[in-house]
Amino acid sequence: LQGVVVFVGQLFPANAELERQAAMLIRELASVVPINMFLSAGIDQFLAQKLADSGLRQEVLQAYTDLITVDLGKSVKQFPEPMMKFLCGIMDFSQFCSPDPTGGEGYEAHKSVAVLIRDFVEANRPTVGWHPELQAKVYAACIKFLQYPSIFIQSEAAATVAHLMKAALPEKGPDGSEAPVQAPPWLKLQEELLPLLLLATHKELPSDFSLFPLPPGFRETLAVTSERDMEEDLHNLLAGIRGRISEIMRPVARVPVALRSALEYVHDLVPKILQCTASGGAGHLASFDAALALVERTMPKVTPEVGLAAVQACDNLLWAILRCELSGEGFEHRRLEFLCRVGAVLELLAQCQVSQGENGITVAVFQHFFKMVEHGTQDLRNRALYSVIGVCKSAPKAVRPVLEAIVQKAQELLPNLKDNQHTLCEALVAASTAAQEFGRQERLIQNLMNPLLAHWSPLADQLA
Repeated sequence: LQGVVVFVGQLFPANAELERQAAMLIRELASVVPINMFLSAGIDQFLAQKLADSGLRQEVLQAYTDLITVDLGKSVKQFPEPMMKFLCGIMDFSQFCSPDPTGGEGYEAHKSVAVLIRDFVEANRPTVGWHPELQAKVYAACIKFLQYPSIFIQSEAAATVAHLMKAALPEKGPDGSEAPVQAPPWLKLQEELLPLLLLATHKELPSDFSLFPLPPGFRETLAVTSERDMEEDLHNLLAGIRGRISEIMRPVARVPVALRSALEYVHDLVPKILQCTASGGAGHLASFDAALALVERTMPKVTPEVGLAAVQACDNLLWAILRCELSGEGFEHRRLEFLCRVGAVLELLAQCQVSQGENGITVAVFQHFFKMVEHGTQDLRNRALYSVIGVCKSAPKAVRPVLEAIVQKAQELLPNLKDNQHTLCEALVAASTAAQEFGRQERLIQNLMNPLLAHWSPLADQLA
């Protein structure tokens, strides 16, 4: 191996064909030769030098992939200092991935670096978990790539952050005991991670996006990279980023101070978004959608152990979203969808006895649902009814005290819903499961069905 470096680098320098053959040879050996032999021979330095050569870049990146996307735990234990220097150096590759507004050939290399780092962290999660210095380097690379105007690269970065958080905040320690809960010093939720995840979840950016400054040329470069990535399923990549947020917040929720920090961010974010959405427009709907996507993946992670202040913050957030005036059907549809997804938060508030009773949040949510059933369009009516079903299934403790009032209101609406009677019945059957007593549940369903039976019984008698 050392002979390859000497032969190519010293005896025949600047020979493009020899360098290409050397890179191919290293790539073939990478999967079978121990990594410490590569490091002692200076192969890592040779590869780093050749990474700048566009003609060799793919071969070099593939060699790196074969070297580091396997479990390196044993090698790191045997050779800690050179291995950490090598791995941290690879994380620094991200700092050289500067977006090109013209979408030049470097973009493919930047994608490959993002994939390389993601694959390394996924394959070496325990090793990453044991080394805070490496965690900080991985995090810095992720922040760099989350700022990159490319849905593909942002998706890879979000996936890497999810693996990183699982490594840095494990459920169990090395001995199987419960791991300590302390936020790593490199994690900056409010300042970096959450704003960039919000940016990455936008299906489109409003023309007057002003929540925070965008990197120069971000919008123009994003259009170019999206065009180049047409063969990728960009819609599913965006959906995948939202799924990654849930994965990221799950370990964060084990650190109360970190979760409270996340809640503070979304609590401050929602009024800003609502102010922007007052003028309506498809672009602002994208920001509204992105903000709710972040909120609905943060609030349900709150537990009583996080503290009453965090629980109260969830209640305040729900009230703010419920009371805001929205300017279009698309906005209202997304709010109804959001309320359906936060049934667990209503359950938490009931468990902690926050915002209960006739003037509580659960009553207000169902009042809003039935308002849409009465006065909304057909699409909003359907969405409201399915939201009733979702909340009743996910928040039985919250629904139980107001169940009679829900059924009574449904009985009033039932005769006037020609096209949605079956959906309303399904919603009320879901609500009745909160009763937990078969006799009471049976009476609720009978009371619901009596108006329908009274309507059809005379016709049935005539046919008989």
